[in-house]
Amino acid sequence: MQKAGGIIALVAGIFGILAAIVTLSVGGVGSAFNAEGAGTVVGLGWGGMIFSFLTIILGAICIGTTSRVPGLFLVGCALAGAVLGGTFVAVFMVLALVGGILAMIGTKPAPKAFDTPSGDATNVDEIIARHLQKERAHEAVSAPVSRPQGPFGKRGAA
Repeated sequence: MQKAGGIIALVAGIFGILAAIVTLSVGGVGSAFNAEGAGTVVGLGWGGMIFSFLTIILGAICIGTTSRVPGLFLVGCALAGAVLGGTFVAVFMVLALVGGILAMIGTKPAPKAFDTPSGDATNVDEIIARHLQKERAHEAVSAPVSRPQGPFGKRGAA
């Protein structure tokens, strides 16, 4: 579900950019005719553009991550884009919100370094035993090879 949420966010971000361009165009035409509030519409267009780009970036990150943090940022970006991007951009930010929620729900937490099979990481004896097993396995792999040494170094006695 995490990859689906990232893909949905990518699509929402692309359509959000198109909606922001339309909002900027409407604001530009309004300011050309000296319409009241045209500056506000242009500001909303730039807000929509920024949050749509952030939505695309966070959607791409959500596709390949194992953390819930990008999904959380995506939800926040979608909410901010809906408020600060204007009505037309807000329609697509709702889609980005759904993608962010899917990315958060679909991510499974990564196992911790000292998780025990029983799931109890407070058993100190088990944690120490696992650590010592890892050390012994590492020493067995990287143990130096024994070579005969004589008084003349590597060649041995003549």
